[in-house]
Amino acid sequence: MSKNLHVAVGAPNAVRGSSHENNLRAIDAIQDGVADILCSDYYPPSMSAAVFKLMEDGIELPRAVRMVSLNPAQALGLSQQGSIEIGKQADLVLIELHQGYSFVRKTLLGGKVVYQSEYQQK
Repeated sequence: MSKNLHVAVGAPNAVRGSSHENNLRAIDAIQDGVADILCSDYYPPSMSAAVFKLMEDGIELPRAVRMVSLNPAQALGLSQQGSIEIGKQADLVLIELHQGYSFVRKTLLGGKVVYQSEYQQK
């Protein structure tokens, strides 16, 4: 972030490794330090996949997670969201990575489990 401005790039672009219109690659902007937010763009499930793809591309996990949590919250002025800290609201998604695919295992809203997967990987 520079001068209180935030730059968002599409998570689908990050997952694919390119723009479908041959525009800027998200990973290039991220690696150059000029993008700080991943947005769902047109495909919301790409958010979790993008975090893990960024790790494959050399971005550290905490930075990748901040791009889909804390950074967007700060950009919108939501100071009580986006990070796990005492006194803050916490809605969490627990994700398992299996053979390159991310699976949502559990979702907690306000400390209560609202979704839990019973699917077992073989």
